[in-house]
Amino acid sequence: MESLRPRLLVLRGGEAVASWEIPPEKEWRLGRSPDSPLPLEERSISRHHVRVFCGAEGVRLEDLGTPNGTWVDGRPVKGSIVLRDGNLIRLGQSTNPDPLLLRFEDPGGRLLDAMARSAPPPGAEPVEPAAGPEPAVASAEAPPPEATTAPPARAPREMTVVFDASGAARAEPGEDTTAPAPEAEPEPPPPRRPGIPKQAILWAGLAFVFVLWLLWGLRSTQKPWQSVRVDPLRAQSGGRVALRGTEIEPSQELKVFVETQEARIEELARGELVFTVPEIAAAEAGTRTVTLRVERRGIVLLRQTLQHETVPVVRAIEPKEAAVGDTVRLTGSGFASEPGRIEVRVGREKAALLDSSPQEIHFRVPVLTRSVVVEAPVEVVIGGVVSAPVNLRVRPREAPCFVLAFEPRYVAPRVWEIRHRFGPALYLEAPPPAEAADAPAPERVRQAIDGLGEAFGRAGSDPGVRFEVRGAGSASAIVALGLGPAPREVARWGRSVVAWVKEQAPELQQVELVPYWNAVVLNELLNVFAKKQAPRLLSASDPARAALARLNALSLETGGQGCPSASEVETLTTAEADAFERAALRVPPRFGDVGGTWQGTFENAFSDDPQKPTLELKLELRQSGTTLEGRAFIYELRGPGIRWSPPPLEGLRGRVKLGAETQIEMTFQPGPPYDLVHLSGTVSEDVLDGVFRNERGKQARFQLGFGPSQ
Repeated sequence: MESLRPRLLVLRGGEAVASWEIPPEKEWRLGRSPDSPLPLEERSISRHHVRVFCGAEGVRLEDLGTPNGTWVDGRPVKGSIVLRDGNLIRLGQSTNPDPLLLRFEDPGGRLLDAMARSAPPPGAEPVEPAAGPEPAVASAEAPPPEATTAPPARAPREMTVVFDASGAARAEPGEDTTAPAPEAEPEPPPPRRPGIPKQAILWAGLAFVFVLWLLWGLRSTQKPWQSVRVDPLRAQSGGRVALRGTEIEPSQELKVFVETQEARIEELARGELVFTVPEIAAAEAGTRTVTLRVERRGIVLLRQTLQHETVPVVRAIEPKEAAVGDTVRLTGSGFASEPGRIEVRVGREKAALLDSSPQEIHFRVPVLTRSVVVEAPVEVVIGGVVSAPVNLRVRPREAPCFVLAFEPRYVAPRVWEIRHRFGPALYLEAPPPAEAADAPAPERVRQAIDGLGEAFGRAGSDPGVRFEVRGAGSASAIVALGLGPAPREVARWGRSVVAWVKEQAPELQQVELVPYWNAVVLNELLNVFAKKQAPRLLSASDPARAALARLNALSLETGGQGCPSASEVETLTTAEADAFERAALRVPPRFGDVGGTWQGTFENAFSDDPQKPTLELKLELRQSGTTLEGRAFIYELRGPGIRWSPPPLEGLRGRVKLGAETQIEMTFQPGPPYDLVHLSGTVSEDVLDGVFRNERGKQARFQLGFGPSQ
């Protein structure tokens, strides 16, 4: 039977999403506060927006002075009002086109109104009793008999005085001038006592029974369980909670609810009820206050708050076997929407989380193995609470290394560009392509592609494979070492290539150094895609090195050997791809370009005197490709403002060595007083750091800064 208690329904989009029966024993405050009996999660609703309580006239609603106001049936509420069945209540939300509404329903009042409308109205035509002799019934309340009205008195006839002949007078009756009396109307029958309608007797009986039932229901509702204890007050889904008290009587009609979920009653005896806490839909990990409610026939016997602890529970893992780096899904409950709150452990390794919700987690399988299949437990940790483990079979990563393929492109007269998946690799001079569309590329171009492919294919098993530059100027050639007993020429420059590069990169000071830079970029690609090493040759600030470092790290994180797979290469961003596109001609400012003046400190390792003077060194270098010439000045600082220098050291000869770093080596003609014979150093940005050696074998360090040529 439907409960006759008044209630409030929460309407969203015209659909009822929640319901709350209004208990008469206390007042309630509705709003966004967690202790509100109804969920009202709208920004313009105050935490305590309205007060609902039962008064003598019925259920009343009072606005608590909120800034956004309260409306009932479109009229603002000032103070408190009595709610009527069907009232629509809006809390705030004046600008919301589809606001959250409350509808007040009063089933008991509605039923009484329906009965009142069905009863016969006062003054209705009474129902005649059946014909038959009516016994005389004496009644003290019978009205007295009506008085009989006497007929009206007739007026006397007039007398006339007549004189005869003798003069004597006599009286004679005159004419009767009185009008004859009208005939008396028949008297109406005495009024009869009305009978009692049978329909009214039936309705009165039904109303009496209904009132008794309603009073019994209200009496039961207003006397909830008062002495029942809840143990424990903090519980998890699946845990057991006991209710104990003398008011508990075994009944099949008892129902227990936690929020809107019905709980399963495990034990029920006089004085005790034990139930299992149900799952709370879409609840995140943590502790929150929920409502515990016990009902019988729709009548609330107990309403109390319960601290519900939501813990992570894993119910399924899909798939049950995955390779390192694959994505795995966990389904269950008590997770979190913020991945930062969650830690997924696979064995002893922490997995990378991809996304999460209260019911699902997606993570990437960490590196547990690189050779055999292993089985590992998977656990979810949130706030220090660890879920029960589920097993996952993990196999090694199966994705092979991405193979760089090379193809030619004719970019200018007699200038060919050899490209890889990400951009240009090198340039060479060769005849133009044949006019036929299907004609093969010139022999030099095919030779370059074959050499590159063979070098990248062999470098995985032979770390000695690398690229170098032989020759100088327009006669420079990129060669591959490790493909045979002698270096194998891959691509040769020429005047056409030099002229084209000057047009494409006019900012370059030493165009002849571009082949060396191309060799450095190729060796870096060898390191990552073939030798499975981290990039180390390009400058740390180079965006192409940053992209290669990310691919290398991603491969290692997903169980690879360090060489990225095809799927990982697909993760390159537009900016990273653009960095590779421009890498072949993006020569660093100080790459191989050391011509100019270098000056700085010079360690004095030539004298045993403790008071030996401080030395300074200045180099003046001229560069042509990788060839260096110049002279050196050595200064002795003998006191404040006192600086002495022997004659400059002429005839310096040397070269630039280009690879992972720019290095220089120079030789001197020995001469007093220092007899320097050799100097070597490494250029980093505008600093030349190195060592020198004299004829007697003594060594010392120097550090010079770069300045423009003088």
